[in-house]
Amino acid sequence: MTTAPDSDNPYIGPRPFRRGERLRGRDREAQGLVDKLMGERIVLLHSPSGAGKTSLIQASLVPKMKKAGFQLCARTVPSFSALRVHTPPPQDFPVKNRYVFSAVLGLLGDIEKNPAGLADLSFGEALDRMGERPGAPRYQLVIFDQLEEALTLNPADRDTQIDFFRQVGEALDNEYRWALLSIREDYMGGLDRFIPYLPTGLQARYRLDFLEQAPALQAMQEPARERGVDFTNEAALALFDDLRTIRVEGPCHGPVEIQGPYIEPVHLQVVCHRLWRILHDLQGQEFRRIAPEQIKPFNDIAGALGAYYADAVREIAQKTSTDELLIRDWFEAQLITESGYRSQTLTEPAVGDAKGAAVLDRLERRYLVRGDMRAGTKWYELTHDRLVGPVLSDNDTWRREHLAGSQKRADEWQRSGRDSALLLSGGDLREAKRALSSRGEDRTSAQRLEREFFEKSMQARSDRSIRQRTNMLMVYMVLSAVEALFIVYLLLTR
Repeated sequence: MTTAPDSDNPYIGPRPFRRGERLRGRDREAQGLVDKLMGERIVLLHSPSGAGKTSLIQASLVPKMKKAGFQLCARTVPSFSALRVHTPPPQDFPVKNRYVFSAVLGLLGDIEKNPAGLADLSFGEALDRMGERPGAPRYQLVIFDQLEEALTLNPADRDTQIDFFRQVGEALDNEYRWALLSIREDYMGGLDRFIPYLPTGLQARYRLDFLEQAPALQAMQEPARERGVDFTNEAALALFDDLRTIRVEGPCHGPVEIQGPYIEPVHLQVVCHRLWRILHDLQGQEFRRIAPEQIKPFNDIAGALGAYYADAVREIAQKTSTDELLIRDWFEAQLITESGYRSQTLTEPAVGDAKGAAVLDRLERRYLVRGDMRAGTKWYELTHDRLVGPVLSDNDTWRREHLAGSQKRADEWQRSGRDSALLLSGGDLREAKRALSSRGEDRTSAQRLEREFFEKSMQARSDRSIRQRTNMLMVYMVLSAVEALFIVYLLLTR
């Protein structure tokens, strides 16, 4: 069986479309956004999470505005990426405003070798420097993506937020500067208090919705057709119906399934990516058609995401000769918070110095994580919020299927912060000892953790035994003292 390389897969999986890639099914929205921006100068792009704002910006808006003669005021090296404000404050030098510094670093970080030299620049000064570059167009387009980060990273830091929006507003109070500000619409209420600092009061807005039937079918069928595969109308319609089916709480009889009017683009890409990969593996050179009966196993969104993650981690572990559990532990410990949200990390998977970079490179190529270079340091995060649940669920399933009894207990102990209440005792401790004795050298992280767990449990048992003997000795000494006092009392009262 030959596995289709991702470079041959016409569906991108769980990541945004990039500049130079064709975003199908969004031609109307792309032109509508460009028209709105050209006419209004400053536009707020908003949508639900997962509707594809970043894809629309990178794959559709940017080429059109570049062709229209605008200088793109965003990060362009090594590839285009809209400005974001999520760069953590540097530890080795102070900055006046973390959000402004993040944006300035995105604008000028490709030419400024010393990030400390950007610490005191205002946002407007950074745009001025962009405009001074040789051959720079007269008109500038400022692009911010995920602007909600300015509201959520530190909600209590109101003064810094106000200063950031004030600087952005002052920089945009210039007839030669256009701006597109992109935000998840569930955070728009929090943006209201900062609107007075921005020119035009963000009156011009464009809403991006999910995919309805016609554009969804276009996004399914055209990529396959370009590879010589007929994605039939019946199959595309069946997949669309499956993807738009949702469960809601009924008024009388509990949860019911209904069909919504649209589907989420990220779901379409993930399901089609996996569908293509599996059908190619099964049929090889005979893969020329996608029919309705072939899509039924692949319409579970969370299941498709979980399976995509599981396949990628297993394949990467095999190709890099890495312990799969270490990769899974890294996802859970470094990329997901205890509250179940995406996190960012500088830490590579603990698979050995020589292998960590190779594992990360393959994870990026499978679009499970993305790396963001800031001031010479690379931060990693999951490519999409919707991976959090499937990653956690698949990790739990994998541990149940692959870890031995005491290894499961050791893993639970590790993930609980090494809670001493979870250590083994009694028959469980004896069973763990027999399991360890029957096995040779500890070769995997699970086996090494199991042995450490066993040794800590033995130490805890020893400590309990010492405490028990100490307590018994103290009781004996107290009783002896009481007995001695009683004898003295009897002697004195005779």
